[in-house]
Amino acid sequence: MIRTRFSIQPTEMKTEPRETLFRVANLAQAHMAIHAAEESGLFPLLLSPPNTPAFMGTPWWLAMMRCLRTEGVAFADILDCGSSAGHAVAALGHGQKQILFSDRSPQTKAVHLLAASLDAQVHSFLPASCDLTGCVTLEQARKALGTLT
Repeated sequence: MIRTRFSIQPTEMKTEPRETLFRVANLAQAHMAIHAAEESGLFPLLLSPPNTPAFMGTPWWLAMMRCLRTEGVAFADILDCGSSAGHAVAALGHGQKQILFSDRSPQTKAVHLLAASLDAQVHSFLPASCDLTGCVTLEQARKALGTLT
């Protein structure tokens, strides 16, 4: 067995000045987020609802993101795995490249090691997001975005 030094530091995701984090729960909201971001000259970072793998499943999120990617739109996505190491590991195993995972979990070190081996990122904290989970129109999305800018 090879032993390495590994320390877990709380990792707060820092967005670039022209990036905005949008919490979305379906394809229509993801489209609204991308459209609102483009109108404002921002790059959209799409974040799943809290603990998504537990109630919708990682394959659902990945399929939704794959659908958006086939449309040729530019964005990045983060899957919120809550504090479930099992869901975090499964998401990474399915190919998710960025996850939100609680640093309070006893398995934090293992999740970080796996992510590093898969060239993926684990975020413990995120900046404020534009929550579109209750939005049904583009106008509502624009108003929600206005609260961040």
